[in-house]
Amino acid sequence: VDAAGQPDGWGHWVDDSFHGESLFGLWSHGLPTGPFVSREYGSGYAFANVRVGIAVARAEPTITESWFFPKPGTLRVGVAAVECSTSGKFFRTFPAGTLLWGLAPVSALCRLPCESGRAKAAG
Repeated sequence: VDAAGQPDGWGHWVDDSFHGESLFGLWSHGLPTGPFVSREYGSGYAFANVRVGIAVARAEPTITESWFFPKPGTLRVGVAAVECSTSGKFFRTFPAGTLLWGLAPVSALCRLPCESGRAKAAG
């Protein structure tokens, strides 16, 4: 639980009404962020959310843009949470992705560890 009393970290939510759900997974400030698994009691519909690594080497500034003639760009990495329906009715809005972290240039991510590693190897 965080300072505001919201679920934070690994947890299990249970609402056993007909349209309630049972969700087990990772929460961040009251919201399930994944990975998690979820099942609706009355219908039996099931959902899963996994984290996916992203690597992009195109010049578009965001992952939602797609230029007709792509240009190469700096290698950038990030992490997304992707939720999909695993059992039951087809939902038009799934799979659904949320960018959790990134897209940061790889050079910015490894600058300190890489430089300190090189310094130790050279020394």
